[in-house]
Amino acid sequence: MRIMLKLGICLWFLLVVTGVRAQTPLYKNYSANDGLPSSTVYGLCQDHKGFMWFCSNNGVSRFDGTSFKVFTTADGLPDNFILKVKEDTKGRIWFMSLNGKLSFFLDGIIHSGSTDSFLKRLDMGISVSSFNEDRQGNIWFYNNECIKQINTRDSVRVFGNEYFENHLHFRISNVSLPWINEGGMLSFFAKNSDLISFNGRDFENSESNFNLGELMLKITGTRNNHIYSLMQTLNTAGEKVIVADNSLLVIYKGDKVLQSFACDYLQNNAVMNVLEDRDKNIWVSTAKGVLFFENGKLQGNFKIFFDKIFFSDAIQDREDDIWLGTVGQGVFMIHAAKTIIYNHTDASENTNMVKLGTSSTGEIWAGSINGTLYKFDQSGQSFKAIPEFKMNSNRSFYGIFPDINKRTWIIGGNNMAIYENGKFTYYSDSLSWFKSAIVSHSGSIWIGGAYHLAEYKNNKFNVRYRFNDVVRMYSLLESGDSLLVGTEKGLYVYRNSKMQSIAELKPEYASAINDLKSGLAGTIWAATRNNGIFIISGKRTFHLHQKDGLLSDNVKRLAFVGKTVFAANGSGVTRINYTISANGDVVFSAIAKENIPVCEVNDLMIKDSTIWMATNIGLINSPVYNNSKKLPPALSYITAMLVNHRSLDLNRSHALSYRDNNVEIRYTGISFSSFGPVNYRYRLSKTSEWNYTQASSVSLPSLPYGDYFFEVETQNGAGEWNGEPAMLKIHINAPFWLQSWFIALVNVLIIALIILILWLRLRRIRREEMIKQKNLKIELQALRAQLNPHFIFNSLNSIQDFVLNNQKYEASAYLADFARLMRMILDNSRKQSVSLHDEVEFLQYYIRLEQLRFYKRFEYELSVDPEIDRSQAQLPSMVLQPFIENAILHGLAKRGPGGKLTVSFSLKHVDTGAFSLHCVIEDNGIGRKQSELMKSQKESEHHSSAMEIINERIVMYNAANKAKINFEVQDIINEQDVETGTRVMIDFPQ
Repeated sequence: MRIMLKLGICLWFLLVVTGVRAQTPLYKNYSANDGLPSSTVYGLCQDHKGFMWFCSNNGVSRFDGTSFKVFTTADGLPDNFILKVKEDTKGRIWFMSLNGKLSFFLDGIIHSGSTDSFLKRLDMGISVSSFNEDRQGNIWFYNNECIKQINTRDSVRVFGNEYFENHLHFRISNVSLPWINEGGMLSFFAKNSDLISFNGRDFENSESNFNLGELMLKITGTRNNHIYSLMQTLNTAGEKVIVADNSLLVIYKGDKVLQSFACDYLQNNAVMNVLEDRDKNIWVSTAKGVLFFENGKLQGNFKIFFDKIFFSDAIQDREDDIWLGTVGQGVFMIHAAKTIIYNHTDASENTNMVKLGTSSTGEIWAGSINGTLYKFDQSGQSFKAIPEFKMNSNRSFYGIFPDINKRTWIIGGNNMAIYENGKFTYYSDSLSWFKSAIVSHSGSIWIGGAYHLAEYKNNKFNVRYRFNDVVRMYSLLESGDSLLVGTEKGLYVYRNSKMQSIAELKPEYASAINDLKSGLAGTIWAATRNNGIFIISGKRTFHLHQKDGLLSDNVKRLAFVGKTVFAANGSGVTRINYTISANGDVVFSAIAKENIPVCEVNDLMIKDSTIWMATNIGLINSPVYNNSKKLPPALSYITAMLVNHRSLDLNRSHALSYRDNNVEIRYTGISFSSFGPVNYRYRLSKTSEWNYTQASSVSLPSLPYGDYFFEVETQNGAGEWNGEPAMLKIHINAPFWLQSWFIALVNVLIIALIILILWLRLRRIRREEMIKQKNLKIELQALRAQLNPHFIFNSLNSIQDFVLNNQKYEASAYLADFARLMRMILDNSRKQSVSLHDEVEFLQYYIRLEQLRFYKRFEYELSVDPEIDRSQAQLPSMVLQPFIENAILHGLAKRGPGGKLTVSFSLKHVDTGAFSLHCVIEDNGIGRKQSELMKSQKESEHHSSAMEIINERIVMYNAANKAKINFEVQDIINEQDVETGTRVMIDFPQ
């Protein structure tokens, strides 16, 4: 819920005439419009976690500085009308209701008598008037009917009217509010003004020389025993007691009265609460306002805050802020900072102040946006308008300062005035609008306008430089023999009657400059309109921006005191602590916002260790060293974690699914000292960079899987981070397909699949190879089968010729050899290879048959190298026969007598180091050319397919085997270039 900052008008006790400006302490006011369940607040409490609790007639609310959480009977309260709220040392937040029923809040749950028998025994019957906890941890509840004690074991003891009448002879309804005395025990005043204390077992009349009735008789002349309020102070642990009567304030310690004060303001009034803060200031909350006694001094002047408002309770929080509950006006929080706001008592007056300065007599003067000039009345602590000032300055103020001649200069938008000897002299600007002015070291006045730079010297204005176009000069600074000019177009330097643009030489100086000031070690500071602050140190430039801690990059004014710079902008003031190192580096030690309301600060001025600010809500002053009292760190809490818009229990650890990766984390930071939005920073791991925000929640959409360590810190009013972040561990499981078991399974499956594919591929290759080998074998067998009928056909033709020619012996011999040859063919045709011995035997039978067929027209010679083991040497079966057949039929048969066929076998070395069986078949026939010629002349001659078959067979053999059969056919040519035969060379690998 958005909290509205209300800066009300708070009158000081003594105001002067109408038209002055009145002081207002820095405060916020929260009402039902801001989230309180009611604007009537009866009691206040701050718990150990820093949350503020407010009780009202519509329930209780818990406040973190940003939003209210309201609790009612629907949440477990026994009654919505709650009069008091207190926390005990066990962290229980006690609620005391109008109907006398007690309840407490612990671990997020409200416990009441309806659900807890222990609390049912604590029913007080009527409303509780006070709550106390002694040093032994006993809790005491008091009303007009009884006192109830809860010991550390949660046992309940009741002290009622019967007890007090029998033991001390008075009724409990006629006593003061109890307190814890210096011995740590419960005490109170009886009607006769005797001091009654608990001794550990019973109540007894204390041996004290102090009697409140006698004191009142001595001071006021009357014995009035009607005590409105008696409160233990916060900072003395029971050593002092402040007693408030209807006309008397008494500070009592032991048997002594330290101070007493009769106050007419308390007559016909009711004291509801007395509070001594940590600075010993006393705050008295009454039905008609708040009395303030500075430094605990009852004598002398006191101040009244919030006159005619009914205040019900007051406490001081851990950051020293004062919280005041009211009847009908909500809650007031007075800021601990000693900051004062001066507002006009007349609402028709304009509170927008634009310029600050000092007069020639040292008075603080201020100008408003409507042209009214004010001066500060030190005695009355107020600002008064200066009625003699009549300058028409509807263009605001640009300078208020004294010169060396004890005159006060007031620079307006289109004119100016000089105040001297009680009179104003006015000057009109005929050249351009005024924008800035300073007093030089020599005493002359430099004035910057929209076109010109002028110097007032010897009672005369002199234009020193004029721009051709509009160049508004917002700030001037004398530096050595030069004048630095801050303009809307960047930085210029005026020297020796010449104006030079530095921005043209260094573009980083081109931003519009609102103010120029000199700092430590001769550094030059420039406040820019949209580029933060740049600092010139020697030949180097340093920069400060919003990301470095400035409230904004639009800085209006600068003010310096020692090593501290105050930077004003449209939403407040930034305090910058810095030093200059030995090598000229500008080192920033702290950058934090000032504790003032969110407002537009137009000007700054330091005077007498006080920083004055001209703002749109009036004039504000604050001690320069306001932050010297160290603020406690802010408190950070994570309040909720939502996963996919579903809230999770923060008290349990959660391992989130990879689908549950849309995370929203809500948190709160408690820093009541911070005016305006609270600053947070968060990160997702201890090593990552901080992210800065003012939002109280962060959305983390689509978080990748992994472990996260969310941390969030809160900045307090001094700009310090609490250093102990609220932490939350987040674990998002990886998708199952990225988890190790799944990856291992997939790897196993992939390996298995690869093995299966390889096995199937290998099996297929082997099967294809087997089929291929089988096909080759079948083809070779078919080729061998083709040779057999070819040879048989030729042999039968030969036998037929012998029979027809009546050559019986030759036919019989031929037939016998033919039979042996057929048996060998049948045997060899079933073999892929045969030994050289079998092959030679086969060839001898075949050649003799061919000799008989051709009537021994040729002779043959078949030789084998003796080094060859005929039984071990192998060669494909029936490969040589077609070559020999071709030599006989197409070479020797057509030559006539004298033919010769030579077949030889030898070993031949090859390049790989192995051996091959080298076969040479040579004939002295007619040659291939003559044979082809004769074949072409006899078209009807049968076509022999032996060589074609053997070629195919060799090709298939080579395809099926790594070792290859090579053969070469050569023509034998004599010296006359005539073919005389054919030679075939065949190599069989071994």
